Amino acid sequence: MKNWIAALVVALLLVPGSSAFAGSLESLSDVKALTDSAMKDISGGKIDAGFEALKPHVGFSQEQFGEFKAHVADQMPQVETHMGKNVGYELVEDKELGTSLYRAVYLQKQETSALVWYFTFYKGADGWTLNDFDFNDHIKDLF
Repeated sequence: MKNWIAALVVALLLVPGSSAFAGSLESLSDVKALTDSAMKDISGGKIDAGFEALKPHVGFSQEQFGEFKAHVADQMPQVETHMGKNVGYELVEDKELGTSLYRAVYLQKQETSALVWYFTFYKGADGWTLNDFDFNDHIKDLF
């Protein structure tokens, strides 16, 4: 019986796309440092590095994560064509809801406009996990 349980645990750990074992972050300061580092990389054109930093901490499937990364990589050349070169990034909103939710909103600043990035974290029993993140060009929605 013990061997069967051990085999089941190993099998679950090896399931691709499983988010049940996402690496949680211990503190809110760890969450803030992670999002800032990821935004620095992503806005600086180092999409792979930014996403690799986030990858161990996502609370959704690795397949979805990979699809989103590919989408971002595909969109960035168009962003530069329409908005100009990147000129930095800025944290514009930093919000906690209760003790279990945190959202960071960043601008990825381009020469003529900006993208808005949303990072939403959930604090479960094991710590903070990236629950959702996305970007758009709807800067007017920030007001």
